[in-house]
Amino acid sequence: MNSPYPPHYIPRPLSPPGDSEGADGFSAFPAALPAREGRRRERLAVYFLSLPEGAPDSLEPRGQSLYRRMARRLIRLEQEAYLRSPGQRRILRFGDAAALIQAFAHTAHSRCAARGIPFDARIPDGCLPLTADPRLLLLAVGCLLRDAAASGAASLRLLFKPYGLQVAVTGEPGFCTEPSQKLAAAAADAHRGAVLFSRETAAFTLSCCAGQADGFFAPAQEDWLGGPLSPANLMLF
Repeated sequence: MNSPYPPHYIPRPLSPPGDSEGADGFSAFPAALPAREGRRRERLAVYFLSLPEGAPDSLEPRGQSLYRRMARRLIRLEQEAYLRSPGQRRILRFGDAAALIQAFAHTAHSRCAARGIPFDARIPDGCLPLTADPRLLLLAVGCLLRDAAASGAASLRLLFKPYGLQVAVTGEPGFCTEPSQKLAAAAADAHRGAVLFSRETAAFTLSCCAGQADGFFAPAQEDWLGGPLSPANLMLF
């Protein structure tokens, strides 16, 4: 994978476990034991299913602050679930990866603009069908964008390659947190790709032939424009 940046990375240290959020929004939550994960997901489900129509935008400022905290807890659980068993075989689905990320980037741009954060997405026109774990793919891209947005500016680049797809997220120097670094590596591993980190860029690749696929994914853009469980809202609101 070609990159204009040197292949080195200076990680930001994780904050110690505690009861409040860390600077990255994730690291202050202690890791959930598998036996407790179900109970935590149930409590989160009760919260998200009780939100009014139009959330999170329709919430009052205090409610929006609570939404952000609960969203970070949910994303933290998602991260832990993928990182708990490295090398585990994933169920892949067949679909248009470029369209999936483009739909996500459209909503992410709106969220960053509302917060006054510069966001630039360059996604080439065209269809790129491949086998992928769409949930893991969006989680990795979203968490990298969240780190970049927290640094003050974010950009997303997709490059079509003969072997598949390259995803690159750029932010201010040292933007990428350790949990997001591990998640990007997990995404690359699940899709028979590679990962590279520099001070300003985190990039990973996906192979067109990552494995056998079950079913398909076909994102509809209207599904990404609202709703409390929209991936862009959870990670970038």
